[in-house]
Amino acid sequence: MDRLPTPKTRNVLPAPQSAPINDLALLKSIRPIDTNGNGYPNRFDVSVYLFARPYPMPRFANGTLVFSLYPPATYDSREGFGAEPIAQWRFEQDRLLRARFKNVVGQGYALSLDLNELGISSLQYNSADLVTTFEPANGTVLVHSDAVQTIPYMH
Repeated sequence: MDRLPTPKTRNVLPAPQSAPINDLALLKSIRPIDTNGNGYPNRFDVSVYLFARPYPMPRFANGTLVFSLYPPATYDSREGFGAEPIAQWRFEQDRLLRARFKNVVGQGYALSLDLNELGISSLQYNSADLVTTFEPANGTVLVHSDAVQTIPYMH
């Protein structure tokens, strides 16, 4: 019986701080939860990884993460326009410092997006579309998520 050769491990260098962030990945909880018992889901958790491609490992960076929630099917990810956001969360650098973590994927940020923090107790939609943007502190090009994430808001 022939055995497949064992893959050789290789050291992958992290992106240098001078390499600009040009991509991001977002992981989200499956569905929002109702944290205040009013019958409407209000909070969901996200993890964000920032990349300086072609480097394969995410890294921390100075800047702001912006999460915009749009009515369903109103945001065009190719054209970058849509209706006004239903909700928007901005996490400036000081808050991102507290949200840092490191796991098997690499360095990232763990955040909670809560409608209650914005004074919104319920939505008129059964779902909404989430778009994530990274605004680098040095004013270089904004980085938008490639895909729109649909958040279910069934109650």
